[in-house]
Amino acid sequence: MTVRLYHGSISSCSQKVRMALAEKGVAFTGTVLNLRAGDQYDPEYRKLNPGAVVPTLVNGAEVIIESTVINEYIDEAFSGPALKPASPAERASMRGWTKQLDESLHGAVVILSFCIAFRNDFLPKTAEDMTSFYARMNNPEKEKFYREAIAMGMDHAGFIPAVHRYRKLLQDMEAALAGRDWLAGRSFSLADIGIAPYLTRLEQLGLAGMWADKAHVAAWYERARQRPSYQTAVTDWLVAPAVAAMQEAGKAAWPRIRGILKS
Repeated sequence: MTVRLYHGSISSCSQKVRMALAEKGVAFTGTVLNLRAGDQYDPEYRKLNPGAVVPTLVNGAEVIIESTVINEYIDEAFSGPALKPASPAERASMRGWTKQLDESLHGAVVILSFCIAFRNDFLPKTAEDMTSFYARMNNPEKEKFYREAIAMGMDHAGFIPAVHRYRKLLQDMEAALAGRDWLAGRSFSLADIGIAPYLTRLEQLGLAGMWADKAHVAAWYERARQRPSYQTAVTDWLVAPAVAAMQEAGKAAWPRIRGILKS
């Protein structure tokens, strides 16, 4: 049975699903969508994923969407090392971390990414180009965010709260990792798979200074990066020009963000 993954090369949600597949040793056939070009708004893709987001996992007749849900499915549907802790308490802890991604952390990283870097891809486009893009998007709420983020950059109303949200995450991680190697307990789990790509995005945006004073977070991130699944799922898919553009934009943004962190 062929496993197909519709994904984005540097999409954080795609990275965490590719990591789960790699940890389980599951081969897949991939279809890469160019998110900045709006491939996810194609009507045929929307039949699979009405929300027009990535990733989407297709396993035979099963179509699974939402990356946190996909990762739990991967752990249960395929043989290989367990990605959920054995004890109920540690499984609850794991879900506490992954729940944060869906509730606030993903939204916060979208704001940081667009307001610092991704807006630069759209600024040169003509009004006609953007009108066509928004028509394909067909999502008034998302269109409103794009318009505001592109126009306002770091002056967007959600920017400072997004920085504060990641400051809180890193503080919580530092406390949790003080007595253990992995976020949910003794074993590497979906919690670590879920969070690692979001630190990668911060790093790509030139914001690794956010955890410069957090030794446990830094050590955890290095352990995660040393796993073969990280190489396969994250490093091997990085697009050098895109990462370079993010780092350049982030370098310019860092002094302002450092000031927000001190406030």
